[in-house]
Amino acid sequence: MNSKHRKIIPPCIMTRLNQNSTIIIVVVLILQYVSLCYRSPSSSNYNNNSLLDQLELAVSRTNTKHVMILGDFNHHNTDYEHEYVSACEDTASTRFFNKTQELCLIQYVKQPTRIRQWQQPSTLDYMLIDEHNLIEDLSYSEPLCMSDHVALQWNLLLEVNEPASCQDKKNYWKSDYNKITIKLSEISWNEKLQGKSPEEMWLTFKQTVGKLSDLHIPTKEKHQKKKGHCISKSKRKEIQKCSKAWQKYYRFQSSSNYEAYKSRRNKVTSLIRADNFKGNLRRIYTNTQGNCRQSRTTSQL
Repeated sequence: MNSKHRKIIPPCIMTRLNQNSTIIIVVVLILQYVSLCYRSPSSSNYNNNSLLDQLELAVSRTNTKHVMILGDFNHHNTDYEHEYVSACEDTASTRFFNKTQELCLIQYVKQPTRIRQWQQPSTLDYMLIDEHNLIEDLSYSEPLCMSDHVALQWNLLLEVNEPASCQDKKNYWKSDYNKITIKLSEISWNEKLQGKSPEEMWLTFKQTVGKLSDLHIPTKEKHQKKKGHCISKSKRKEIQKCSKAWQKYYRFQSSSNYEAYKSRRNKVTSLIRADNFKGNLRRIYTNTQGNCRQSRTTSQL
């Protein structure tokens, strides 16, 4: 998730439904209520009912602007795109779907998220949000390491920036004001402004100063900050090759495409493990913070 906020706030709620439960909800407050959830396929009725209660509790919070609930819910027979559940009314899948509809939660994930060779692809991972148009550029990337779930990437819209100015900005610190003053003093203003109305005089003066400013005040050079990477260029190329192999298998699920992706995946996993990230935590943190910073722009007047 790409967010525009740098401050990290520790988890404010952590709920484990019971001692043997496989459902854990972790809530982090980042100007909104974000919940990460995992529901086991063998979850008991008690856990399923408790999960529905937790959903209602999350949506009913009054000190947050928006609610986002993410996770692997393992409801393979639910189709949110067509609003259909191929199960009986009293099943966990149907009750979960009805509860999300009752709470007016919008499910953004439309494509299969679990893909395993020789098995039917299914959508098990959900992204439930209480408002439209908060998610942009949702993509389905290759799984991490040996996982059979795709990696979801998206942009979360927290605020709208003013459009960046397209006009050139003057570098007034490097201007030659002496030359501008000399040129202005050489002008015979009585002759230049003779017979003109006050409005015409102002426009003439403004145009004259503007031309001299263009000549003697340079424009600022545009510098684009280079973002650092915590992964080397060669490794990033291998990751891109792995991503292309996954996309090919995602579109055409054949044995040869899977073996090609598997070979790339194993190679990338070995390279990443050999990079010893534990010893480069500062480099990773700097790169992450650089991607999260928001540049303030001034709109054109």
